[in-house]
Amino acid sequence: MTDTKYSMKMEKQFKSKRAGTLLAAIVLLIGIVTAGMILITIPTVNAEDDITLNEVTDQIIDISDKYNSAGITSGQLLNLITLTQTDDELLDTLSLDKNNLFDTSIPKKVNIQSSRSGDLYDGNPPASKGEQKDRMKYIRSVYDNEYNDGNHDESIYILYLYTSHYIDKSFSDEKNFGHPVYANIISQNDIDAYEQFYKAQAGVAIYKAFRTYTIGIKNFIENGANYTLMNELLGSIKKNMDDEYSKYITALDAAGITNSTDILATSAKMYNAFTGALDNGKTKEEEIIDYMNSQLEPGLQGMVSSTYFGFVKNILDKLSGSGAATGLFSSVLSGVVYYFDTLANVIPTLSLAGLYYSYQMRKAERLGIYYGLKPRP
Repeated sequence: MTDTKYSMKMEKQFKSKRAGTLLAAIVLLIGIVTAGMILITIPTVNAEDDITLNEVTDQIIDISDKYNSAGITSGQLLNLITLTQTDDELLDTLSLDKNNLFDTSIPKKVNIQSSRSGDLYDGNPPASKGEQKDRMKYIRSVYDNEYNDGNHDESIYILYLYTSHYIDKSFSDEKNFGHPVYANIISQNDIDAYEQFYKAQAGVAIYKAFRTYTIGIKNFIENGANYTLMNELLGSIKKNMDDEYSKYITALDAAGITNSTDILATSAKMYNAFTGALDNGKTKEEEIIDYMNSQLEPGLQGMVSSTYFGFVKNILDKLSGSGAATGLFSSVLSGVVYYFDTLANVIPTLSLAGLYYSYQMRKAERLGIYYGLKPRP
């Protein structure tokens, strides 16, 4: 145990023929129609894979919720997971910027607005992580049906389609445009408007989270990984998690830290001390805990710091040595959990005025594409 290393700088630990033809055509047509109707089916990685992305996502949400309840935010958890890599391979794969993507500060309270309020600042944030999971599942199916032809960047078009269906209300509400099928159409004017909308505001965080989510899942599938095996790995993480969680919460309780605000603030201090140890070249368990104690007030030294280390170590140990597993965990955590926990604060603050101003022009172009007068970009 004492020789185990836990730093991004340490060693890799934490990485008739006519009749027959007619019959075949009919069968093919039925298959196409059926596939089009089942919009929310996520394909498995391979024929032997009995577990779906949806089930894996549920496991990741459960794990994240447990860490969140101990004051470890989704942003901190994402950063800790990337520390299991000693090079930039994972970061390159996920298009992450390890220096500034994830906010590790204490998040503000999320005040969810009623959906479709009509306010220019109503970005229709998801009401729960489960809703965000379902939204992403549906949007992936729309992409597969409408744009998955090798010519439309999945990581970008997932964001465009999500924006069109859930944020850009002019297109996604039947009362505004007649039918939500128009939300599936992305014109060049839409692309220009959405790029400006995200890059000119705090929405750049949303932009990055969506790209992380999509690219991570795509690479997981293309590398031949298996959702069933991933599900088993997540199960092993959860198996030990409750015990480590109990130890940490008990230590906090003994130190008089019992309400959620104090737990969150204390865990933020623990996170800073832990990552500080890694940044200062500490590689062994005793070295890391000793460094943490040197940065913490007396009441947080000893049991609190050591049990925090054990709680964090549980997930880092399990994900180390498996770039595919780490990549998928990070991508789902980013696109579903981190999005809801942190970015739900951003959506209500993004003025949608710019999208409303360009609505009529974009509506005309979408109609032209719908009636075949213009090609899709």
